[in-house]
Order: sequence, then C-alpha cells, then structure tokens
Amino acid sequence: MDISDLLSHPVAHHAFHYTLVGKALVRFGGEVAMVNRSLCNMLGYTRTAANENT
Repeated sequence: MDISDLLSHPVAHHAFHYTLVGKALVRFGGEVAMVNRSLCNMLGYTRTAANENT
C-alpha cells in the first residue's frame, strides 16, 4: 500500500493535513514519507526540509 492510498479518503486527508497536532508518516525503514504543516511549524522546517532530515 502506498502512502497516497492511505490519505485518499477525504476524512483521512483532512485529519492528517488540517489538524493542530504535528504528524508524520514514517515508512518501516525509518524514511519520513510525509509531514503535516503543524509539525513543520513546531520544528521550524519547511515540508521539503523536514522530509530531507531523515
């Protein structure tokens, strides 16, 4: 299953992207697949930079 499949449902998409809670989807190998805006704001990173800091 691909990460995009997990967030394809509108409710799951909104629950991940539009929450005040910082969230990240991490693959089993430890690679960060996706981060939300709240997590980036807490850490002071852009989404691109947060994904590269794995």
